Amino acid sequence: MIDPLHQLMNMCRCQIIRFLVGVFLSCTLTHAVAQIDTHTEEAPYLYTVKSGDTLSLISQKYLLDGALIYLLQANTGINKNELKVGQIISIPRRLIRYSESHAVVAYLKCSSSVAVLQNSEVLKKERKIAQGDVIYVPAQCDLSFQFEDHSVVRMPSGGNIKINVLRKSPLEKSPEVQLSLIDGRVEVKVPKRQAGDAPFGINTPNSVAGVRGTEFRVGFNKDSGVGVVEVSSGLIAAKGVADLISSSVSTQKGMVIPSQGLANQVESLPEPIIFLSAQIQQNPNWILFVFHAGSNSQNYYLREQRYINAGGVQGLKQSEPLFLTSHLRSVAKMLTWTAQTSSGLRGDERHYGICANQQISSLGRCSVIFDLNQLDKPVLSLIQEGAQNTGVEILKEYRPQGDPKDLIVRGLPAGKYRWEIQSVLNGGLLTKQEGRFELIVVNQP
Repeated sequence: MIDPLHQLMNMCRCQIIRFLVGVFLSCTLTHAVAQIDTHTEEAPYLYTVKSGDTLSLISQKYLLDGALIYLLQANTGINKNELKVGQIISIPRRLIRYSESHAVVAYLKCSSSVAVLQNSEVLKKERKIAQGDVIYVPAQCDLSFQFEDHSVVRMPSGGNIKINVLRKSPLEKSPEVQLSLIDGRVEVKVPKRQAGDAPFGINTPNSVAGVRGTEFRVGFNKDSGVGVVEVSSGLIAAKGVADLISSSVSTQKGMVIPSQGLANQVESLPEPIIFLSAQIQQNPNWILFVFHAGSNSQNYYLREQRYINAGGVQGLKQSEPLFLTSHLRSVAKMLTWTAQTSSGLRGDERHYGICANQQISSLGRCSVIFDLNQLDKPVLSLIQEGAQNTGVEILKEYRPQGDPKDLIVRGLPAGKYRWEIQSVLNGGLLTKQEGRFELIVVNQP
């Protein structure tokens, strides 16, 4: 077992900007193929022997030059001349021959500024992101980037993150990803990774989270030193840096990590905010939209936007889940609600489109707008959801012609919808946006 003090000193020599990141990092990150580091200790890769395998062959195919002697040291008692099919060999990750991997900026929208890297380079759509990059997302901006295995990280306004590890090995299907969140929040969607695949982890200065396949969020406030982990679906292992063991955080659960690095107990996320009623006020131009939040909600955040598929800032804090507006139009205004518990955990966003039908004699229908700017060869599907998981296809793999900007879908009745937009990134990599919203149509003369 490596001495903790020795490990800490080793990490400091790697200049990992004040982070304690447990077993996730090693000092071979920047030059992964340069030489064998005999001091770094990570969870090993467990290799299953196949027919025809020998230790020498395994070393030649997958490991760094000179690794065979260390492979023998890590598997004491093994008969190197007679491996058995199905036998498990422990391979220290510091011995594996890695190559570079990268992510690609899939979506970038800024109203007043641009996201820049540590070298002040302007960050543009389809720009490659590599190991060692530091990314800052200014106010009123929204950024997402996609890895080679289609994992997606979204950084709303104010986020600051470092790509500590981004590499791939010949032994694993997916790239290994280790991120450090310096400030703000990130939303992550990781396709399910099988046992034995490369790890995907996010750490903050006071917490570590590892995942095999899930949708979750990690937040850290550098002023207060408090971090949070929130799981929309799936299961992750998370702990504070002062905790001895990790806790399992499952679907719709979360955990707060105070500044000292000792995690609080796992608790439920706030329930989504649901629509109750639209009430026309004495002045007929004003309408009060009433929403309901669960008993464990204390704060509410509301974001107004034009597009169905827009992200952005967390929204303005509200004392009650109410929205008062006037002069609604037939083109829906989009509202995004988020609830927060007293401990600081946020629930999943809930999206609503509100619009007015000014022809009382007809069935209320409205229009919604999708933002297709920056998307290459977009393909849109829109389904109105029904009971028992049925749905009516409004658009099925619709491909706009020319260079589309705003796509207006007209004549939608009130109801719940789900949508998906696929597009192509540089090099042919497919990327996908998806979501749900509820359309509320008010009869307003």
